[in-house]
Amino acid sequence: MNIVEFDKFIEKIKAYYPMFKLTTEGTNEWKDVLSKYETADILRVFSEWIYEHPDAQPKLQLLTKYLKTKEEKKTNSTDYLIRCDLCGKEMRLSVYENSYRDRCLLIKSLQSAIKEKKGVDVSYEELDGCTMEILRKLEDKYIPMPKSLNDILNKF
Repeated sequence: MNIVEFDKFIEKIKAYYPMFKLTTEGTNEWKDVLSKYETADILRVFSEWIYEHPDAQPKLQLLTKYLKTKEEKKTNSTDYLIRCDLCGKEMRLSVYENSYRDRCLLIKSLQSAIKEKKGVDVSYEELDGCTMEILRKLEDKYIPMPKSLNDILNKF
């Protein structure tokens, strides 16, 4: 967002929220922060804000909370941070998709199987310290695959 776009944006805010005022320091902070983002993104978020908060003046931190800066968009348009839904660890999407999710799911499955078969609580960290080769051997021992479809159907 450049200075002209910034001035128009502030006028737009004032049109919806007549009591909206910024001090000189506030104006400088808003300019500095918003200059890092694309105007279209800011306007989209502001439109959502108007709809969701018709009586509350916009807050800079909330307008930009989930936006990517221009620089972030250039450097990693698809590789962003996510949190694994199984263990809660934070990592880049590429790492998660390439290998982590399968490993994490295997570790969680092994924890349950070992607890069920041996009555022993094995920590996630203990299993995470093992190589994939060791995890696969543990999988063969504690989570055996059925030999046929009949074996699966007979369990029901």
